Amino acid sequence: VLASPEHADLVLRGSIKQFRRAEGARTADNRTVETSNIVTVQASLIDRSTGAVVGTTSVTTVVGTPIDVPGREPETRARALAIAADRLVLELVAGLEYGVTRPEAP
Repeated sequence: VLASPEHADLVLRGSIKQFRRAEGARTADNRTVETSNIVTVQASLIDRSTGAVVGTTSVTTVVGTPIDVPGREPETRARALAIAADRLVLELVAGLEYGVTRPEAP
C-alpha cells in the first residue's frame, strides 16, 4: 500500500544522474525525423525507521519524439521520467520480493 513518507515503512529516494538528447530515427535519405531523450535515474529504497538502504538500482530510459511537431519536448521529458520511475519502483520492489535487490555498499 502506498502511503505518505511520514507513514511509510519504506521510502524511495532518487536523483537524475544524466539527461541528454540524441538524434533518433532517420529517413532513407538520411534526414533526421526524430530526436531521443535519454535519462538515467538512480534510486534507493530506504527503511524509514532505521535509515538503512535496503536496495538501490539505476535505470536508463530512451524516449523518442518526432521533430515535425514543435513543443513536444516537455511532454517527452515527462514521459521519459515517468517510465524511469515505474521501472525503478518495479525493480526495487520485485527485488525485495525475489531477493535480488542489491543493498548499498557500506
